[in-house]
Amino acid sequence: MYREKRNDEELNINDLAMINGGVAPVVIAVGVVATPFVLGAIAGGADEYARKRGHH
Repeated sequence: MYREKRNDEELNINDLAMINGGVAPVVIAVGVVATPFVLGAIAGGADEYARKRGHH
């Protein structure tokens, strides 16, 4: 486990993550940013499929 010395105290990186709110906010932020791109890719694929099938 990675530890960092600062002001003669050992700081555990997991402790730092807990202080900053943990991993969940990072995962939520990535999900919020990625969602429009994923939905756009799905819509683009559906559009291309419809064009090739002649329904568009």
